[in-house]
Amino acid sequence: MNIKYQKGATLVIVMVFLIILTVLGVASMSGSVIQQKSSTNIYMESAAFNAAESVPGAMIASHNSGGNFNLPTVKIVNPADAPYYCVGADGTVTEKGKAGCAGSMDGSGAIMAQGKAVYLDCPDLCSGFDIKSKIKCNYWKITGEATVGNEVSNSVEQVVSQVGACASSTIPKF
Repeated sequence: MNIKYQKGATLVIVMVFLIILTVLGVASMSGSVIQQKSSTNIYMESAAFNAAESVPGAMIASHNSGGNFNLPTVKIVNPADAPYYCVGADGTVTEKGKAGCAGSMDGSGAIMAQGKAVYLDCPDLCSGFDIKSKIKCNYWKITGEATVGNEVSNSVEQVVSQVGACASSTIPKF
């Protein structure tokens, strides 16, 4: 074959294949980035939910162990006026200052958790008891809130009750 008649068809075919492979590679990478962002969001939502869900338990544990938190004994007219408490990495509960929570729930500053407890009522008959004598119960609504990375937040509400005399100045341990 004469070299004069070669027009570079091989070069054109190779370039077309390289362009096709480049497009496939870029499409594959963008799909991986989307999947990575999606899994990060799912992780952060799960972490926020778990942290918010652990706040009521930490508040009750602090109350029971004589920590810095005691369940309120006075019914608040406006629940928005209830004080917030911060939950630390070791489960300690401290009243939230004006600056917010100083520590974080995970020790690294990524997960901030706080909560509030509102005394609801002490009806003459506890719900769930079907007897003639009156058994009193104290009811509280404990709200746990958590933020992960200042981006994802979640909130959990839990109603807790205690059978016994209605709240006075102090609430016995559960």
